[in-house]
Amino acid sequence: MAGSWGLFILVSFGVVHFTWNSAVNYTERTTEPGFPQHANTDDPGVKKAAKFAVYDYNNRSNDIFVFKILDIDKAMVQVVKGLKYMLNARIGRTVCRKNEHYKLKNCEFQTDKTLKMILNCYFEVWIVSWMNMVKVPVVLCQE
Repeated sequence: MAGSWGLFILVSFGVVHFTWNSAVNYTERTTEPGFPQHANTDDPGVKKAAKFAVYDYNNRSNDIFVFKILDIDKAMVQVVKGLKYMLNARIGRTVCRKNEHYKLKNCEFQTDKTLKMILNCYFEVWIVSWMNMVKVPVVLCQE
């Protein structure tokens, strides 16, 4: 009888140990391709995705002024067919008008209190570089 208790205790600890190791391995697997990963907001790929996102926002918006990125709060990237970027960013209204020729880097942010506007946005940008394809399927912005 004592021998069977010893075997039960060993088997029980083995199951607990196996279950814990499985949980640790699952956590490690979430960093493989296909799972979103945190990305540095200064990463060139993130900055490129943000430019595509704000360009798309400007094309969708009825605002007469152009918006540009103030800062990127959080960035994630997911390896899919290409790269999918998920960005939390703040964009601001500039002094440049859409109906004029402009270079976005030369557009200053609005300082006039009645025209100044900052939006908090969530963007998803899908870049498939070998197909020269960029899509921005999600653009959600609010004051």
